Amino acid sequence: MTAYHNIEDYSFEIVEKIPVGYEIWNIGNHMQSAELVPLCQSDESYYINPNTLKAIKMTPEDATIVKKASAWYGLSSSKACVKYLKRKSGKAMKKNAAQTALKIFEKYM
Repeated sequence: MTAYHNIEDYSFEIVEKIPVGYEIWNIGNHMQSAELVPLCQSDESYYINPNTLKAIKMTPEDATIVKKASAWYGLSSSKACVKYLKRKSGKAMKKNAAQTALKIFEKYM
């Protein structure tokens, strides 16, 4: 049986792994859970497909780290973390956030 988490007008399918092509949907505190991380599919225009929303349950510590990496630095996926880490220059704090978030993303893939 598939589990869902509903907030406002949105329904999130609960998944155990981050699906390919999904990234964190930075919706702030609207998720109303310290453990659930909202995931979405978006296009180049950042249009979110509301029919394919998912959420993954993480430890509260892991969830806090990846939510902050997404909100503060735009590191919403493992792909974004890898891309930033390949840069020759960059801010040390963002590189540290990318390294930490990447380890968490890989744990849930």
